[in-house]
Amino acid sequence: MLTPFALSARLVLSLENDDFLVNATDDKIVVDLPSWRAGLTVLRLQRVRGGWGQFLAQAQRWMPVADFAVQFRLAGNVVARLDTDTRPGIVSWLLGLGPLEVRPLQLLRSVWSRPRTISVQ
Repeated sequence: MLTPFALSARLVLSLENDDFLVNATDDKIVVDLPSWRAGLTVLRLQRVRGGWGQFLAQAQRWMPVADFAVQFRLAGNVVARLDTDTRPGIVSWLLGLGPLEVRPLQLLRSVWSRPRTISVQ
């Protein structure tokens, strides 16, 4: 029987002049989106084979073995998540994000809240 692996990392990923802070600890990977525009830039990267929906479905299949979850945050709010028990809604399917659970109310709250900067140390 396979056992879950331990995960610990702190990364800064840069894409088109935006820095994405990625923290991974034990059973959770948290991706802090610097702005909603940066999130749209990532969505436009549909060059992943089969699109984001297929990629996310494959990632979700590995989650029970790896025993981790992924959260996407914007302005401190969790706007989307992926784990073994996510419940994608109509917004997820309209965006072609398959198993990713998009939280539209949190997304709207984040977009209209005061912008926060992410400090990278």
